[in-house]
Amino acid sequence: MPKIENSKFTSFDLETTGFDPKDDAIIEVGIYQFTYDEKGEIVELGRYAQLIDAQRDVPAEVQAITGIKPEDLAGKPLIQDVIANISPFFENTDFILGHNVDFDLSFISKHLTIKKPVIDSIFFSQIFFPGFKSYSLDVLPHELGIERGQAHRAFDDSVDTAKLFVKSLKQFRALEKQQDLIEILEKGGFVEASILKQAQAIKADKELLLPKKNIPAKPIESAPELSDEIKKLLKGGKRHILTHTAAAGADNIIAQAAATDKAGFKLIALKNIDKVRAIKNLECIENVNSRVCLNRLINLKNKKQLKKHQASLAVKLLAAFQMSEDFEFWPRISNKEKDYLQTLRVVNEICARHKCPLFEKMENLFKQKTASIAISHSDFWNMSSHDLKKETQLIITDLDDAAEALSKNLEKKYWLEELPLLAEAAPIDKPEQKNNHASVLPIFSDSEPSPSIVSEIKQASDLFWQSLKQEYAEEFRHEDKLYLTPQQRRQDRFIKICGQAENLVELMRKLTDKLTKQGDEYAEAYTYELKRRIEKWNLIARNDDSFHYHLLKNTNEISIKLLPTSLTVLSQFQKHLPKKTIITLGTGADSITKHYLNILELGDWPSTDLRFDSQQIAELKILTSTSRTIDTVVQILGENTYGKVLVVAKNITEMLTLSEHLSHELPGQYDVIALERGGSGAAKALYKFTAENNAVLIITPRHRILYLAWPALDAAVVSSIPFPPPDPVGTFVDSTLPKAMLAQKMLLSKILGSAGADFTLYLLDGRLTRQNYGGNFVALAEELCGSRAEYLND
Repeated sequence: MPKIENSKFTSFDLETTGFDPKDDAIIEVGIYQFTYDEKGEIVELGRYAQLIDAQRDVPAEVQAITGIKPEDLAGKPLIQDVIANISPFFENTDFILGHNVDFDLSFISKHLTIKKPVIDSIFFSQIFFPGFKSYSLDVLPHELGIERGQAHRAFDDSVDTAKLFVKSLKQFRALEKQQDLIEILEKGGFVEASILKQAQAIKADKELLLPKKNIPAKPIESAPELSDEIKKLLKGGKRHILTHTAAAGADNIIAQAAATDKAGFKLIALKNIDKVRAIKNLECIENVNSRVCLNRLINLKNKKQLKKHQASLAVKLLAAFQMSEDFEFWPRISNKEKDYLQTLRVVNEICARHKCPLFEKMENLFKQKTASIAISHSDFWNMSSHDLKKETQLIITDLDDAAEALSKNLEKKYWLEELPLLAEAAPIDKPEQKNNHASVLPIFSDSEPSPSIVSEIKQASDLFWQSLKQEYAEEFRHEDKLYLTPQQRRQDRFIKICGQAENLVELMRKLTDKLTKQGDEYAEAYTYELKRRIEKWNLIARNDDSFHYHLLKNTNEISIKLLPTSLTVLSQFQKHLPKKTIITLGTGADSITKHYLNILELGDWPSTDLRFDSQQIAELKILTSTSRTIDTVVQILGENTYGKVLVVAKNITEMLTLSEHLSHELPGQYDVIALERGGSGAAKALYKFTAENNAVLIITPRHRILYLAWPALDAAVVSSIPFPPPDPVGTFVDSTLPKAMLAQKMLLSKILGSAGADFTLYLLDGRLTRQNYGGNFVALAEELCGSRAEYLND
């Protein structure tokens, strides 16, 4: 056996009675100590396995998962009795290893002081095995050909963790740019860099283990039967199409039309590009959303120091690129890493300064005269040729998303070109404040990485949130929301952030004035964007006695998750609630509803303070199953003499289920409608109906209507809504999807038929969509696209 000089690793795993280290206990410990030889083969150094008497019940679900029964634990030692046996494994080692190790640490650290560096095999797996759907021990070992022990038993899991870890090191050795990965990890302060340095000595095969590719569907060769809507679209003479938030079916039929049209489309920008990859004569540029500028990525190693998540993102991307140059195997990226991902995207205004190979490849494809090419709609806006955009027809199903998409080029143009220049030329108040702008404006370089606080294409309204997350990182570690007391808001750290935000808003005002005076074609559209941002910034209130109170007065949405402080504040200021209030109940609504009712004293609805009239509307979003939705609705409204209840179901089946159950619980007090893909026009109609009928509006799970801002209610006119829906709606429940969609269309037609001249409804490829647009949006589309967006009717 060759001499072993590599580090010693202690892999461990625990089985517990639950997930809470405060209230639950350990029932099994498994430890496997090892190193590896020059061929990358595991060398065992020690092992330990022990069941533990937790002196408490073992939940049935734990017994089912682990196979550990209460009788198996009877007479076994207590956890304090085995500490002496396991301590040497944690002390006489170089590294402690686990799979999702933070969970196990939260339990074992109650009994042991961990002094050695702790590493997670998931981290290594996500770097060196990108593109896999799952990184759990139940899935990944099988995908990699690792023989799996008994799942959810501590010792077997510790052994499998060791095997997976060493497999990751072998995969690292098969890559070319090993030193780049090591250097970036070192600059991010990762101890894992030293492990990879040692792994460079492994004499392993250079064969990479890659995820299995999806078998492509059989190419679609026959021309589709084009609907009247598509025929009308083709007659428009435009050769480029953009769909935004369109249904998968719409994307598919448009792509088929483009591929079979003899004239040949040059470009189809699609929402769901993965649904059309099998269409013959259509070249799909896949994974374009994942395209990364290699120049900026590789140049990260030239920086003296990197943020932790910035470094972890970089090594994941560099490893993935070595396995597929078009990032076919996209790595698993955490939310914190996503903040840095935006600064590495392929963007024309930046990548035009150097030869970015991915950007160059994408540009060359679009220069082909006869090619029919499919690309994601977001990357469409990153293309450099303005000629493409001004020749584009739009099929848009959501006003807010469309406006955001249309503003992408505008965002980058002024963030990257005008704003930094204006900041230098016209400081806001005093010359010494220049540095304040430099700290919040994006600065991009081919040789230096971009500031992490601002990304290339993030909206300015996100700046305040990103600044808070960085400044209050410790507070955010335990909560996903931040409550700032008046005292905290008077501290310098908060004033500094608000000062940057206020400076940036003022900067944008100055820029808008400058563009208007110059007659810039984008001035009107930019003013529109600026107005939206300033409205968000106005929620910042440093001088009010209560930050939450100011928010209550200035926003239309109050998000209540499992946060007693928010409920308390809401109770305190219930008399001051704004009109047209949306009250949103998040996950856990079935348990929080009772708490909510108690705090606001709403047990006997309606309350004096929250009695809703034609000027006040309440919307409850209940993210639970249908049965729990029914229970919660009954709990809230069961004894009310309030009037009508309008329940919006997500589909026809749920509508009828709710109707049947509620007819027994709330006879005569409810109306139910199914509205699967309603948008702002539907929201107007429903809100208007709710107000005029003094009703309560209840939305069932995952309904799109909840994510829309409050529209101008007077734009919709709804005289009456017939309930229950007429036959033959009920006969469609167990039938095909198109019939179900038709049933929803019938309902929508009755509800929205008199909603106003600017409201149109159309059916495209069996999918119900709707358009609601006014002069402002059409003007914005004309400004940014050079052509009027064309809307298709039935």
